[in-house]
Amino acid sequence: MNNSISLRSQLAHDVLHSSPSAALPSNLTDRWLDTALQGAERIIQADEKADFELVRIPVDLVLHLLSQELASGAVKMSDEKLFDYLGLYRMELAMEKLRRWGVALAPAADKTNIFDTPKGSRSRRKTAS
Repeated sequence: MNNSISLRSQLAHDVLHSSPSAALPSNLTDRWLDTALQGAERIIQADEKADFELVRIPVDLVLHLLSQELASGAVKMSDEKLFDYLGLYRMELAMEKLRRWGVALAPAADKTNIFDTPKGSRSRRKTAS
């Protein structure tokens, strides 16, 4: 992206300077939802040619969601744990995209359950219905 510096500045202005819940997929504008989903896909696919600023967007959003827990020491972050959170965040980004298209397979996650690991066949979603 030729304007990646301004892209990150815009993300900070639009989302990261707000409360952590602003980074929930259901609270993102279409622009940030699409950008975060593209970046998350590149991370999960281990795309070595992906633009660093693009893949940094979902990482920044996940870290913003976890900022209070990280600051308090309630969450310890390893690379493996961050990758797990990114996978769960990617799933929620895709679910939000479907909801916006009118396909509501499950209610939107909130800050208390977005990083819950689904058990069985997505029990987190089933109990939230």
